[in-house]
Amino acid sequence: MALSARADWKESPGHLVEMQVAPGVTIYDGALVGIESGSGAASKSLVTKWSDSEDLIFFGLARVTPTSSGDTGDSITGTTVTTITSAELLSTIGVDVSGVTLHGVTLGAVLTTMDQVGELVYGTDDNVITPTFSASPAIGWVSKIHSTSKVDVKLFTPGEARAVPVA
Repeated sequence: MALSARADWKESPGHLVEMQVAPGVTIYDGALVGIESGSGAASKSLVTKWSDSEDLIFFGLARVTPTSSGDTGDSITGTTVTTITSAELLSTIGVDVSGVTLHGVTLGAVLTTMDQVGELVYGTDDNVITPTFSASPAIGWVSKIHSTSKVDVKLFTPGEARAVPVA
């Protein structure tokens, strides 16, 4: 039915999405994060820290916010919930899904030529970025080169990450 008055829902800025954290997983502010996509994933659709796994979908950068539940300062650990009726008890964290640019990233491998701007980058964990192909999908691309090991990285949005074919 078309609106005849203001819509009755709460809104958040479009770049920060509040997501529920996988049970037992500790996520630090600024971590690379994703969700599990494998058919046997126990915590499918819950945010987890990034790792070198083909069963993850990249979502963005974790942001511990004042509204995060389970907040211990600069990190959040996921709580265990077994039924959907208690889903509100899950720990939550903000995830910046805007495709942030990370400046002065120290790469996990060395660049060899200046024409590597635009090269895809991969995350081997929630803090290490490398231009070397890995099992996990690409998380972004080199947008500026400062030296052989320092670059700026433009992260993908979740939609862009899903559109990049796995080699």
